[in-house]
Amino acid sequence: MFSPQNTVAYTWTEREAVGTLIRSAHFSNLYYVSMGQGVTPGTDWVRVDCDLAADYKRAFPKEASLPRLKGLLIKSDSNDTKSSADAWLKSVELIP
Repeated sequence: MFSPQNTVAYTWTEREAVGTLIRSAHFSNLYYVSMGQGVTPGTDWVRVDCDLAADYKRAFPKEASLPRLKGLLIKSDSNDTKSSADAWLKSVELIP
């Protein structure tokens, strides 16, 4: 099975509080950060902000340095929860 490099992923969860760090059930070097929980409020947009560097340091505290960002993947996925999900994206902004 393919093993990713150290990876931080962001997810909307059913139960986990915002900011909760969740270790992947499949890979030891993949962590998820909960960006929100429960059902979103109808058709309202939900703004989500995150600090990639701080979340990486939290997930991988033994790493001596912060690696350069190699990619950004945006997807909607609910197969592990055996549910369904819709995601709408208005914009993404990366600020150094």
